[in-house]
Amino acid sequence: MKTSLAAFATLVVLVAPAVQADDHLVSPKAAQQQLLDATGARERNLATVEAFVASPEGSAALATVGVDASRVRASLSTLSDSELQEVAARASALAADPVAGLPFTENRVVWIVAVAVALVLLIVLIA
Repeated sequence: MKTSLAAFATLVVLVAPAVQADDHLVSPKAAQQQLLDATGARERNLATVEAFVASPEGSAALATVGVDASRVRASLSTLSDSELQEVAARASALAADPVAGLPFTENRVVWIVAVAVALVLLIVLIA
């Protein structure tokens, strides 16, 4: 009895690692693909931010806030993937619409004043 129990225990010890070695939650191929996708996304985000920093608009924006473009380029590699993704999204938005984020443009001010004057005239005429 002790011999068969010892043989069974030895068999379990030898077979268990082999069974567990093939039992992964994510296959090695899928994990490799995820790493490649993450690397590609990071490279695209880096290229987006570097292109913005190199652009005349980006250089002007950095000069406005007193930041050196070479210092920005040097610090890009220290950003996490999520931080870099956020900065790249903002750089893309600024490249697409440099006025985005300004609360009032001249055109908006003119329209607001025109609507206010029209409302005042309407109130005066009705009263």
